[in-house]
Amino acid sequence: MTAWIPVFGQYKPETQGFAYDRTADQYVCPMGKALPFQKYDTNQDGG
Repeated sequence: MTAWIPVFGQYKPETQGFAYDRTADQYVCPMGKALPFQKYDTNQDGG
């Protein structure tokens, strides 16, 4: 079984001008600089 969660709200899987580098698992801005992962956003109850 494959789980599927529909996307609602403001989430955009791709941002125009920013390329995803699969080998480094990060996005690259239009000027060629890497945008590394920073953190997950959570609320008070940990969600």
